[in-house]
Amino acid sequence: ALVAGYIFVKKRKLKFWQLADIFSIPLVIGHIFGRLGDYFTGGHPGNITSLPWGIYLNNAVRHPVVLYEIIGLIIIVIILLNLRKVKDNKQLFDGFVFSSYVILYSIQRLILDFFRIESTDPRFLGLTPSQYVVIILFNLAIIFILVNFKKVKLKSRKH
Repeated sequence: ALVAGYIFVKKRKLKFWQLADIFSIPLVIGHIFGRLGDYFTGGHPGNITSLPWGIYLNNAVRHPVVLYEIIGLIIIVIILLNLRKVKDNKQLFDGFVFSSYVILYSIQRLILDFFRIESTDPRFLGLTPSQYVVIILFNLAIIFILVNFKKVKLKSRKH
């Protein structure tokens, strides 16, 4: 697969950020299927809840965190498809779709980790290691977008 990917990139003369944009939607779709596997195996259990949509897992009714994540990922796919249409009309720079995915998923993961069982996701100063990672990724994606919007704005002023 890596060799085929390499040939594809070279043949089409793609750049890294073009490729990241192209594969961002399939990446999210793959993520959805991975989370479906987690759901059916009982992975990533949520905190105990009394909400009517809770699921019975590990001798308690719990938040269906994996289902929350799947719903969020479906919403992210819809948003990215729309951004891709805008980008294909040459209105956005390469890397925008992928950066948007990073931002949207970071927000989702930051929130959802509060609903996970603490024993499976240890906390440091109230946050999971994954939450610290997505905070960093969120900020890097925001910086990437701001820097590139500034470059696009400067280029348009020169022309």
